[in-house]
Amino acid sequence: MNPSLRVRLGLALMSAGGVVLAEETAPAPAPANTGDYRDATFEELGGLTISSVSKAAEDFFRSAAAGSVITAEDIRRSGALTLPDVLRLAPGVEVGQYNSRGYALTVRGFNGTAATKLLPLVDGRSLYSARAGGTIWEARDLPLEDVEQIEVVGGPGGTTWGTNAMNGVVNIITKSARQTQGTQVTAGGGVYEQAFAYVRQGVETGPNAWLRVYAKALARGETETVAGAADVNDAWHQFRSGFRFDHEPSSAASTVVTGDVFFSDADQLILGSPGVGKTSGGHLLGRRELEAGGEGRLSLQFYYDRIDRDSLSTVSSADVFDAEARHEFDLGERQRLSWGANARASRLEDKVRTAAGFIRVVPDVRYLKLGAIFVQDTIHLSPGVWTATLGLRAEYNDFTDLESLPSLRVAWTPSDRLTVWGAYSRAVRIPSRFEHDQSSEQLFFGQPTRTIPSEEVESETLDAFEAGARRRVSNWLTAGASVYFNQYHHLITGESRVDATPGLIVTEFENLGAGRAWGGELSATAEATDWWRLIFTWSAIRIDIDSDARSNDASLPAVADKSPAHQLGLRSLWNIGKTWEADAWLRWVDELPDSRPVAAYTSLDLRLGKQLGRGWEVSVVARNLLEPSHPEFIFSGVRSEVPRGFYLRVDWRR
Repeated sequence: MNPSLRVRLGLALMSAGGVVLAEETAPAPAPANTGDYRDATFEELGGLTISSVSKAAEDFFRSAAAGSVITAEDIRRSGALTLPDVLRLAPGVEVGQYNSRGYALTVRGFNGTAATKLLPLVDGRSLYSARAGGTIWEARDLPLEDVEQIEVVGGPGGTTWGTNAMNGVVNIITKSARQTQGTQVTAGGGVYEQAFAYVRQGVETGPNAWLRVYAKALARGETETVAGAADVNDAWHQFRSGFRFDHEPSSAASTVVTGDVFFSDADQLILGSPGVGKTSGGHLLGRRELEAGGEGRLSLQFYYDRIDRDSLSTVSSADVFDAEARHEFDLGERQRLSWGANARASRLEDKVRTAAGFIRVVPDVRYLKLGAIFVQDTIHLSPGVWTATLGLRAEYNDFTDLESLPSLRVAWTPSDRLTVWGAYSRAVRIPSRFEHDQSSEQLFFGQPTRTIPSEEVESETLDAFEAGARRRVSNWLTAGASVYFNQYHHLITGESRVDATPGLIVTEFENLGAGRAWGGELSATAEATDWWRLIFTWSAIRIDIDSDARSNDASLPAVADKSPAHQLGLRSLWNIGKTWEADAWLRWVDELPDSRPVAAYTSLDLRLGKQLGRGWEVSVVARNLLEPSHPEFIFSGVRSEVPRGFYLRVDWRR
């Protein structure tokens, strides 16, 4: 069956099945906390917590890190349908869509189709790919309706999360099954976002135990073709289904189990020939939290994650097993200590098809292991005013052996209206499998090339210095600002030479690069009235790259041209009475002065929503209204543009 037809049939069956399920299932009582911020006060929104800085929930306003929290209501009213598009809401996040499904996404620079210096997680499960570095975003899609909040932390998070949390951390926290009782059915479609559907059922399975199951499907059309260029052939279709189980017998213990499976088809061009790339996979995660004496807590977590990819030229799979134990407790009246250990085992397999121009990848299968111990001490130097957090993580990996990741964070909160903070952190990005030990030979635009193993390649390291402040200026205005200076060492470069074999170019990876990046982020939220909220964001960055005189890698210095020097965002959220919503999102993104430049662009999204009663909601969304299409990032010379889009969405909840 044609992939597009298969997904469209799945969408129809999901919508019909969801309505039948809703009619036959008795409604479950809604929990007190539904995660809906529609009627939250400005003061309540100011009381958000964040757990990505230290793995322990803390007051976001008092946290000693550059961060932002994207709430469930932010997601709903943004009109975005994919995770990368939602992340545009956070200052300092760079998002460049380069085809229908693909995104270059990072925080604080060094962007690319494999952005190796950002660590994304879902409920503590790493989404980072050890094979090539970076994140395969089209494989990491999830139902946005199930997200409680997204925490974006600018700057290193290595002490807390380990290697590769270099420039930032994105932690997606999903709602508990208790928060999603009852039925939800969502369906919609339009121009570009051709069709999408989501069905969720939440039930109480026993005393203090809840379960939700869901299915999601989408069909997205092709991006626009630059005038005179060949068809980009990049339509995307995906189906995903999963569950979450929560058991909370008491405040002293809780259990969480999550899992999902997905299948994705993507039209693509390989060496100019059209085809369909396929990606599939899933995960299973379990976490148990227990009270451990007094105010102590013990957390045990395990997960398994798998991804299979067939991109027509290569066939790959990745299996990851991860286990972690963490214990936190009070050490006297002014200290909170946490410590623990983490272990990970991975199996990576790659095969190639010679007909696609590739000759070999050696070795076919690679086994990797990682182990870490960590400790973090939060000291209340002056209770309620001065807080210092010291941390150290020691981590072993097969490529670079032992790595140390220290950090120091200090916060000063003289009142509930002001927090000033500063931090120093050391972060590490370990080589990917491709950079360390994967041999490959291929024809690149007719030129024979060979990449040879570089087992002596070292980790990239970062010394990061940060400072910032948050201020409740008045009862209706809050603002936050942060600045940073990042010093990079041992950046990996690809050094090429002409081999003795006539016409053959050989590339080997070395650590001949260094660099600096500095910049800042600013955000402000104003409650102009009780029915109108304005949110402003701005970010700026400058990157300077220094390469050793022995280096002939021209791609590393060009990384500075792949990040916009400035980004601006302005959102307006307008509640019209009790049932209407009118939202606008204006963005300006500076140019990318790369060798294949991308012009600056301005984008406007509009959303109009109506609560119809009896659980029904309808919304109309228009995206990229100011021009028919615009480019955001260029991948392998393919100049596709993100088109203007419209869609109608209908939600029913019971």
